[in-house]
Amino acid sequence: MSADHSNRLTVVPSAADINNVDGLLKNSTSTSNKAGSPKKRPPKLPLTAKIVDPHSRLKKASPFLLNENPWRRYWGVWEKDQAGTGILAYENVKSFPVVFITEREPPKLKVQLLRLKEISHANIVHLKQAYLSDKSIFFVYESMQASLAQLEGTPYVSFNEADIATVCKELLQGLKHIHDDLRIAHGSLNCDNVLIAGDGTVQIANIGDSLLDGGDPDRKQRDMKDVGLIAVRLKERGTSLDNPETLTLREPENASAEVKDFIQRSSAVPSHTLLQHEFLLKSPGPWCLKPYLLEAEPYIYEHRRHIENNVH
Repeated sequence: MSADHSNRLTVVPSAADINNVDGLLKNSTSTSNKAGSPKKRPPKLPLTAKIVDPHSRLKKASPFLLNENPWRRYWGVWEKDQAGTGILAYENVKSFPVVFITEREPPKLKVQLLRLKEISHANIVHLKQAYLSDKSIFFVYESMQASLAQLEGTPYVSFNEADIATVCKELLQGLKHIHDDLRIAHGSLNCDNVLIAGDGTVQIANIGDSLLDGGDPDRKQRDMKDVGLIAVRLKERGTSLDNPETLTLREPENASAEVKDFIQRSSAVPSHTLLQHEFLLKSPGPWCLKPYLLEAEPYIYEHRRHIENNVH
């Protein structure tokens, strides 16, 4: 080992020295935190407000609302009346699904389009998709077999109280979803836009129009009265034709106490309450309406041919 290294002296600090250093640090910290000493804060960063366009979501095509023409995807077959005039069409894919397409004027306010969405419920005609073009909006619905008006207008078809209870129960289940879940009113319920599926299920049509219009919630009770008016029409066709707004049967002696009370209460209570009415216990299920579909089919066909001949 060299002489330089052997003569070095290493000094180790004592405990007293360390305590003195700690004291100096504490005094320094407490002095800097006195009221008279200004605290330094980092400068505020400039905030930029980001304004979101409420209609920006419409600029991008959603899975439901597409900014294009539906005829790129569907092939129209013929014009049909399904709670209004539309086109029966099919999609050119392996299963060839059949749909019913209606065309409407586009809404004046873009915010109306934000209300649109797919609607799938057992008692509402399935709204599958919507298409928006410059001049029109198209709704793509499930294809249905017949309307309640077509069944009710068929010669020799007469609805008994079990049938009427079935129709009313199915309608109320659909209205409960519209009123309580969608939080709108349908606004135009009648025998023409109540449709019957092949298995007898009763479904409310044109829900796309209700979504687009906003379906004023104040009209919910009007929807309920419309159920009562449909019951009157099915029970006493003549009474309904003479006075479409009456809930009073002309021949009450031919009606049960349950159906009379149901009709009267329809204009006063909400759907979930009327669904508990004892009259609806008479319903055996939607299958009971299937025979009326078979009876009405030839008359529906003849009516369609009559319209087509008059057009041409």
